[in-house]
Amino acid sequence: MDIDALLNRYGLAFVFVGCFVEGDTVALTAGVLEHKGLLPFWPTVLAAAAGGWVWDISIFALGRGFRAHPRVARAMSHPRARALTGRLLRWPILLAAVFRFIPATRTVAPLALATGSTLPFAVYAPVTLLSALVWALTLVSIGHDLGQYIERAWGGIRDIRLMLLIPGLSIAGIAIWTGLRLRRRSKRA
Repeated sequence: MDIDALLNRYGLAFVFVGCFVEGDTVALTAGVLEHKGLLPFWPTVLAAAAGGWVWDISIFALGRGFRAHPRVARAMSHPRARALTGRLLRWPILLAAVFRFIPATRTVAPLALATGSTLPFAVYAPVTLLSALVWALTLVSIGHDLGQYIERAWGGIRDIRLMLLIPGLSIAGIAIWTGLRLRRRSKRA
């Protein structure tokens, strides 16, 4: 079975699972695939949002249920987790709304909210649902635009594997560049 047939049959399920497991790169890549006509726009946005949101509420629920567990305590004692909780837990609803847009907080923020705040699940769930919808719409749209730029720069790329590789390499390059800058900054401090 070729990639086009797999995407036609299982594409939205791949987007859901990918956004549950990874997130940003999958949503961007889904936007590129949507631009190529291999995925429908709104169902792709909804699948990406659903995958991200299920992750958010799962981590929050696990954090609430296991807040006294040694692994959760160890994760929350990490310096980055302490820095995040110290600064942002003063506004738990705001943190629930924006953590999806803050790099490297996809797991730490829901755990911090679950273990270090009294934010009820009944508030957390709809706030993070709205955030996941905005996040998915934004990244799938950026991926769609990225697909247009890729097509303009390299013409009509027929091999879908190359189209899938380009957003991943772009994200990896940005992540490496950001990591190196943060590392240099921390060495100076």
